[in-house]
Amino acid sequence: MDTDEGVLCVKFIIQLFYRFITACLHINDWDCLVFTFIFGVVL
Repeated sequence: MDTDEGVLCVKFIIQLFYRFITACLHINDWDCLVFTFIFGVVL
């Protein structure tokens, strides 16, 4: 894997996470946040 590809992959994952978290906060769903956090730790 190229370095550029790795950076793009990481940026994509962070962006995905950010969208998940903002969506969770918007609906004020803590289960959603906990799930996202656990998913992040596992990943």
